[in-house]
Order: sequence, then C-alpha cells, then structure tokens
Amino acid sequence: MANTSPTMMQQMMAGVSTVLTVAGIVVLILMIIQGLLAARLAAQKGYKGGVKYFLLGFFLGLIGLVYVAGKPVAPKKVAQQQKHLAEAVVDALQ
Repeated sequence: MANTSPTMMQQMMAGVSTVLTVAGIVVLILMIIQGLLAARLAAQKGYKGGVKYFLLGFFLGLIGLVYVAGKPVAPKKVAQQQKHLAEAVVDALQ
C-alpha cells in the first residue's frame, strides 16, 4: 500500500511557502504605499515627474521619502504662494 499522505517535511515546506508568499505581498503593498506617498509629497511641493518620485519611494522606501521631504519647495510654487498671499493682503486692506 502506497503512502499518499504528505510527509512532515512536505507539510512544513508548504507552510513556509505560504508565509513567504504573504510576507512578499505585504512588502510589495508597503513599497507601493511608500512610492505613492513620495509622489504625492513631491507634487505638493510643486515638483513635476510623479513617476520619478514614485520610483524613488518604491525602491528606496524610507530613504526616498526622507529625500523628497527634505527637498525645498519648488521656486515656481513659492512664487505662486507669494502671489496668492499678496492678493489676500490687498483684499484684506480694501
């Protein structure tokens, strides 16, 4: 009579495979989230090229996020903010 039940080693390897698959999916989701956060932060600071910043956050993770967070606000964005502020001051004084 042939033994059709899996051995203990086969059961253990199947369990390890499942754990590694779930861990890989969780890591991939976290990498995507970090990429999206980096791209959004760069856009809020006035930088174009969201794909570039997404990839930076995706592949470098926390280092990429710190890099984007440390970038100064784009000069064009600063000028735009100053213009809106000046208009608000003028409106308030009238």
